Amino acid sequence: MDSIGSKRYSSRVWGVIVMLCLVGGCQPLPETTTGRNGRIDDGRANGTPFALDGRFDDWDRDQVAAHDADYFYVRLRFERARLLQETPRRLIIHGRDGRHRVAYDFGRGKGVVSPAPGQITEIGHDDLRLVKAPTVAAREFELAIDRHAPSFPQTDCVDWLVAPIDDAASRRQGRAEPARPADLPAGASRYCFDSSATRPQSTSRSLPPKTPQALRLVSWNVEKDKIVADPSVAIYERLLATLDADLWVFQELYESDANAVRSVVVAAMGGRWYAEKTGRDLVVVSRYPIRASRCVAFCDDFGSVGAYWLDTEPVFGTATVVVNAHPPCCTGRDPDRDRLRQQAVDETIAFLREARQGRIDDFPMKASTALIVAGDMNFVGSPAQLATLRSGAIHDVATYGPAFAPDGDGTALLDSWPQHLSGPYFYTWRHDASRFAPGRLDFVLYGDAVLDAVEAFVFDTSALAPTDLEPFDLQATDTATASDHHPVVVDFRARQSTAP
Repeated sequence: MDSIGSKRYSSRVWGVIVMLCLVGGCQPLPETTTGRNGRIDDGRANGTPFALDGRFDDWDRDQVAAHDADYFYVRLRFERARLLQETPRRLIIHGRDGRHRVAYDFGRGKGVVSPAPGQITEIGHDDLRLVKAPTVAAREFELAIDRHAPSFPQTDCVDWLVAPIDDAASRRQGRAEPARPADLPAGASRYCFDSSATRPQSTSRSLPPKTPQALRLVSWNVEKDKIVADPSVAIYERLLATLDADLWVFQELYESDANAVRSVVVAAMGGRWYAEKTGRDLVVVSRYPIRASRCVAFCDDFGSVGAYWLDTEPVFGTATVVVNAHPPCCTGRDPDRDRLRQQAVDETIAFLREARQGRIDDFPMKASTALIVAGDMNFVGSPAQLATLRSGAIHDVATYGPAFAPDGDGTALLDSWPQHLSGPYFYTWRHDASRFAPGRLDFVLYGDAVLDAVEAFVFDTSALAPTDLEPFDLQATDTATASDHHPVVVDFRARQSTAP
């Protein structure tokens, strides 16, 4: 989009689209449910904080809206799986006073706000601080909207609904002034921010120190070689020293070799480091020797996957295979991109199967070999790609062979589920000027036959208190300036045997 924030919206089109909907051109979304008597269940039976992770175990059964002190949460249900960012649906929110109105189109990634009659301003997702989960296609989504965002009505109650967009009506001219409160489309529900129904807030944490006797891994897409480019290299050095990782798993180093990246790590942290590059853009920098590395998929093209054999005996008592993955980007509108991502994960599982079965000489994986799969996965289409990477369910068995559970004990990999240190968020990518709302693109998976993930978080300096930034000489803007991806941090320890 051209701009967000306070820019005055001058085109007639958006005013027409929103006004037609508010006057009555939209119908309530039939798949979205409300509570008894049309009222939304306030969630009082569930006293846990929300985690915006797309799993829904923190929602009551029939609940479709909730709140805490900072966020308004909305749950959407559809009859079939879909990508929310490709869905012709509109979120409409009116303040109780009837003056402040918001309309946001998921498919366009933008909308309008009318804080008062006669005033219409274009907005993007960041003007509502809107975040959704999951990022892949699903039948169910959850949204968080910041109640303190300037575009959100500052009233004790709101009237809201999600409605389909009438594309034919969108092309017709309409009024340039918001409708009166009585003109809300049928099916809108009123939600009041009753203090007695407030859910507990997510706990805010300071930066956790590295867990004793653990290996700290950071997976990070460093956005087109910015880690080695002035002036951002100084920001990276601050962040590298702050996060204090033992293992750096980097993506998007298209023009940089492994030694250049290793030099930045040494300048920031000191000590001895090992580095290898595979594929087009994948670099691993490790305190532990890298005994072997090879490209696994898309070796000469965008979307590479690489594997690295690390001598981690001192910390885990066994070797570790690290898979650094950056499957092809991007949009779910292009079915070929989904196919290419599935090809990348199918090839990855086939490689792990062959290595576990002793068919790859430089990767002699045993049941006791630790396994970590990390990277910017670009999972923005089918959910099948993550399912394959975790469970080993290969789709193209004619080309890549039979399914194979990748962990050493014959089971699926676990998701470490890193959460932001502040707020309910799990997203790892954010670009406020994009039409796409923040999403979870970066993952760290692991086999729990050998490893335990004892700490996991997404690092975002903008959410840290000044008292947390100052000891590390960090600025609130550092992570956003460094990359559009946040560092994903996981501490691993050798799994303790539970056998008697």
